[in-house]
Amino acid sequence: MRKITKKGIFHAIIKTGVCHGKKSVNANEKSPKLTVPEVISYCKNKLGITFNLMDEEKAKEFLKKNNFFFRLKQYCSTCTEQTKSGKYIGLDFEHLTELSTIDMFLRAASSKIDKKTKKST
Repeated sequence: MRKITKKGIFHAIIKTGVCHGKKSVNANEKSPKLTVPEVISYCKNKLGITFNLMDEEKAKEFLKKNNFFFRLKQYCSTCTEQTKSGKYIGLDFEHLTELSTIDMFLRAASSKIDKKTKKST
């Protein structure tokens, strides 16, 4: 397993892509990006994410509109059950989109609280 730095990840992900390939990720070097259909394939084949609660077409629409697969992939860490090969057990793409919605509302609420706090000081 190669080590990818935080800086390298942000440079490697553009649009709805994730870094992949054999070369190491370098902040100054562009890496191949996955298209939305490739992200769906990656989720199914590499991560073991299912598309039972949300079908692939709706998942594609979500990825095209929201454009942040990297963040969605981070939500996978909430699923603690994995196979020996690293595939998630019982994780559906719908779960990830719901977590992203909750996260969005929490960030918005936190931002409002922060703004009110700054105004009162």
